[in-house]
Amino acid sequence: MDKQIPTEEQVIGWMDSLSNWGRWGKDDQMGTLNLITDAKRTQAAELVKEGISVTCSRLVVPEIAADVTTIPPLHYMIRAGDTVPAQGGGGTSDFLGFSYHGLTI
Repeated sequence: MDKQIPTEEQVIGWMDSLSNWGRWGKDDQMGTLNLITDAKRTQAAELVKEGISVTCSRLVVPEIAADVTTIPPLHYMIRAGDTVPAQGGGGTSDFLGFSYHGLTI
C-alpha cells in the first residue's frame, strides 16, 4: 500500500474539520469533558467487577535511567527551610521540571 503524505492544504483543512472549538457553545470551558455525562459515569461504574484500584502514576526519578531518552526530571530546592529570613516567616520552596512533549520522563 502506497502511503501519501498529506498536502499543507489538507493538514490546514483538518484543523477546521476535526476541531472541537465551539462544539458545546461559545463560552464552554469543559471541551470533551462534556462527553462524560451522568449516564456515561453510571455505565462505567457498572463495568466494575472487583474493588481494586490501578494507579496511573509513575515514580519521578531525577537521574538517567534506561527509558529516559534525554534530560531526566529536574528537582532543585530553592529554599530548604533550614534558615529563617530576617523579615520573618520561613518555609520551603522547590522547582520540579519535566520535558513532557515527545520525551520519556
